[in-house]
Amino acid sequence: MGFDSKHRDPEVESLLDALPEEEKTIYRFMREAYVELTNDGNDYNVEVQDEEVVRMASDKFGIAEERAAQIYEEVEFRVSKFQQARLHNGI
Repeated sequence: MGFDSKHRDPEVESLLDALPEEEKTIYRFMREAYVELTNDGNDYNVEVQDEEVVRMASDKFGIAEERAAQIYEEVEFRVSKFQQARLHNGI
């Protein structure tokens, strides 16, 4: 089965569950905001949605926009490294 916004990869979700509360909460909020604002990635416009999602997270969690962006980027990097390792190891 393929994974998408309705069917998340359980191993990635376990990775996220192991993150500090602030990181996983903000990341998941931003991930869902991207899904909603981009029609599940079909209408993604980097110049529009990136700034909007960062601003939304900043407002919701009372953090600087730079911090919201940093959290999202760092978690995305961890997820990417995890998926690369899994693919490389044939898991």
